[in-house]
Amino acid sequence: MTEMEICNTSGRPSKSRGRSGSGGFGGGGGFGGGASKKGKGKGKKNGKEMKPVRPQSRLSAKNARLADAVRDDGVVRVPSVLSPETAASLRAAVLDELDNMQSDVRKDPSCSVPYFYVPADIHFSSPRGYVLLPLRDRDGVNGDAPAGDDKIGPIVSATRELLGTGSTLSGLFQELCGGHGSGPTDDPILYDFCALRTEPGSARQLIHADTPYQDPPGLFCAFVALQDVSVPMGGTLFLPGTHLQTQERQEYDMGGSTKDEMMSNFDNARCVHLKAGEAALFDMRVLHAGLPNLSADEGGAYRLLLAVTFCNPDAAEDLGHRPNLRPGYVSQYTLKSFQEELASDSPFSNAGTGLQ
Repeated sequence: MTEMEICNTSGRPSKSRGRSGSGGFGGGGGFGGGASKKGKGKGKKNGKEMKPVRPQSRLSAKNARLADAVRDDGVVRVPSVLSPETAASLRAAVLDELDNMQSDVRKDPSCSVPYFYVPADIHFSSPRGYVLLPLRDRDGVNGDAPAGDDKIGPIVSATRELLGTGSTLSGLFQELCGGHGSGPTDDPILYDFCALRTEPGSARQLIHADTPYQDPPGLFCAFVALQDVSVPMGGTLFLPGTHLQTQERQEYDMGGSTKDEMMSNFDNARCVHLKAGEAALFDMRVLHAGLPNLSADEGGAYRLLLAVTFCNPDAAEDLGHRPNLRPGYVSQYTLKSFQEELASDSPFSNAGTGLQ
């Protein structure tokens, strides 16, 4: 059983340490502690207690517990969504893509936004950032990959393992995004497909939510580790329960410039340091922050996470989060159509680079 570190909001371990409750990570118990004591894992709005909805699940009992943990805590650790070998292969492919992208941007800075979501000067000066990925690796898109089974490339191979029909993550995305029928509004929409890079020396992020509170929730994201993430490399800090309208979340939303400081006394902060191939699956309303990646002398190292997000088609309010997806891929794939591509003989052969 993988331990989950109880920590303060700076990422430092608290005096009280323990495993992540009954089942915890991989056992279906989420973070084990629910929300903080004030909120008790349930939100209140207009004085009325809000309980997470429990639709009838199509998942296995184990995976249904994982989905319930996301509804209760806002986040859960999911083991073995990729094999360590696949994670390593995907990491090498992402680094190769990144090297080629940066070379392109040095020649033509206008490429930077569709590649990295930001202008070239910001990308090259920032120790954290997005790498918006192609759905096929560059050789596959250009038709230069070798013949045979390997022609699809490592990005497609990894994505098949991660999101193919019957995979744990695809079932969880379907469940959490409201997909319990067969109608067009039951199919989650691909929203983010990117890598998150963090270099040694990166500071802790400010505590934030990626999308504002709304009901039903709009976005669910999986951070997938492409290498073991040690404590000096910095994991991700989550404040369980804050995806709901708890007292702490309402105080945070009204906190103005003191928001980050206000959460310093949150009594159930949890730090996730994933092993290669593990995922943190979270409701993007939950408060969280990337932890500091220390200098190389202190044990920090280059960290890559794959980030995959699906949108609930029933979400009606502003998501407050633009897709971290190459522009040509935006609004082009649902979970079902994505899986149909993955199951084909030549996945995403017509998708191109996605740059326009």
